[in-house]
Amino acid sequence: MSYTLETITEEYDCLILSKKTMSFRIFADKRNYLIALLYYEFKQLEIDISALFKIKRSVVHYSKSHPYLFLSLNDSIYMDNIEEYLTKYPFVFPVPEDSRSTKVTVKVILDIEIKDFKKLKKMAKARNIKVSELSKFLLKTLLYD
Repeated sequence: MSYTLETITEEYDCLILSKKTMSFRIFADKRNYLIALLYYEFKQLEIDISALFKIKRSVVHYSKSHPYLFLSLNDSIYMDNIEEYLTKYPFVFPVPEDSRSTKVTVKVILDIEIKDFKKLKKMAKARNIKVSELSKFLLKTLLYD
């Protein structure tokens, strides 16, 4: 390891200064990587990280698992956002201990014809659920039958 706790906190300070010039996703990805490093590599407590970064502890709790999840999915946007950190601060993140935080969802956008959407909407209304929930149910039914 060629970096220290102080190096990571200085990197965070630089990140905060440049926050206005980047999208929220880029900022969040970089911040979460640094949070996870502090938690897993330097064994800092969530409450200490939250005080150091002046953020809520709950943000630290959920953010610390993001690097493992996005790296394990090979998320290309995430990889682009933290590319410099992967070189400067390499670390193999462990599987998050909280099993609920390992549940990852992926947004799927698809185009369907209006007539099919109307059928979905009618079917969802009859079941008193959202079209998105019905779509998930139908997809799961097809995948697991």
